[in-house]
Amino acid sequence: VPSGFAPTPDEALGFVVPEYRAGVRRLLRECSLNGSAFDTEAQCTTARGRRIWVRVICEPQWDAQGKVSRIYGTCQDISEAKHAAERARVLATQLSATLESLTDVFYTLDRQLRFTYVNAVAEQLFARPREQILGRGLRELFPDLSGGVVEREFMRALRENVTVEFENYYEPFATWFQAKAYPSEQGLAVDLKNITDHHRARQEILRLNAELEERVRRRTAQLEAANRELEAFSYSIAHDVRAPLSTIDGFSQLLERSAGAQLDSRGQHYLQRIRRAVRHMGELTEGLLALSSLSRANLLRERVDLAPMARAALEMCRQQSPARSVQVEIADAMPATGDPRLLAQVMGNLVGNAWKFSACTAHARIEVGLRRESGETVYYVRDNGAGFDMAHSAKMFDAFQRLHGTAEFEGTGIGLAIVHKIVARHGGRVWADAAPGQGACISFTLPENPTAVR
Repeated sequence: VPSGFAPTPDEALGFVVPEYRAGVRRLLRECSLNGSAFDTEAQCTTARGRRIWVRVICEPQWDAQGKVSRIYGTCQDISEAKHAAERARVLATQLSATLESLTDVFYTLDRQLRFTYVNAVAEQLFARPREQILGRGLRELFPDLSGGVVEREFMRALRENVTVEFENYYEPFATWFQAKAYPSEQGLAVDLKNITDHHRARQEILRLNAELEERVRRRTAQLEAANRELEAFSYSIAHDVRAPLSTIDGFSQLLERSAGAQLDSRGQHYLQRIRRAVRHMGELTEGLLALSSLSRANLLRERVDLAPMARAALEMCRQQSPARSVQVEIADAMPATGDPRLLAQVMGNLVGNAWKFSACTAHARIEVGLRRESGETVYYVRDNGAGFDMAHSAKMFDAFQRLHGTAEFEGTGIGLAIVHKIVARHGGRVWADAAPGQGACISFTLPENPTAVR
């Protein structure tokens, strides 16, 4: 308004918005007639059209006759304070709605551990309305908590100004709780989570683990007993079976020398079959002993090169069949990690198989090498020999399983079983790819990290 503006009472009331105007008019009339001072709040619109909140304070001034001669007072712009109060109210409403919607028990305590707020879930748990909870102390409502872990932890949170978290079983409610208490200047904000089901599940897991450990202990004892029986069986084979075989082989050889000329062709055939069966039984016995010994052998963890092992195995094959012409390609180096003695057995068996099963191939070829595949090193021995049907590949790594008849190729059917067991003990994998008449490729992996070797 212009400087010096002096409105009439009606003009002054014209600045008050309509919904507050009647109330202010009534207060002014009572003040002028009865001398009733007042302090009120109302909304006004300024001359420039801005809507504001004002605090109107009025007091009467009396004349000598005891009548109100005039009214004087102040108008204060309290818009910012009202807006702040409204924001605080909205925030408080939102906070209250949030706390009331929690599924956890939530309450606040002052620094004397008196309840200052409880949400609806807390009311249900405490089985009391809020009116009977607010303002009362924790000890008063729950005397059995006095001196216990709950009171000690709450006091520690207040004393050290730290958030505390603990679990506690409260007998009257038959409930396990997880409590979190957050300190502030006003006191504590406490969140209680019902973890009874979780605690029972955890106890059940502990029970099952204990039961499992007992089962493992019993099973370990059974396995140890089985291993002892296997060792006894291996000892029996080594001493009780091989001795009679040697006797049979020796006497059959003497019989052949002394009386071979007196036997007819059928008798000589029978004698030869006896000697072949004895030799085959001896080979089976040696293979079984070699296979059983793998379970007891300790593994070494060394860096080795499989290429010299493959070349040594090939040289042994050439010495046994010097007349054969085989094209061989062996990688210059095949670094690996494992037990040198056992890995030499792997290469000996695989190269020996490739040599044996390519014997009937006109232009025999054997390849020994390595490749990178899916981030790991794969070692392989490939030949272009007899091959086999992949439909039967599942059993080829089992002991005494043969995919070719003894009339075609000699052998005990235990070599690949030994390869599989050695590779598995090193933590690797072994597999085959083949086709009848097109050769076979035996591939295997070994862990590159020495710690992976068991």
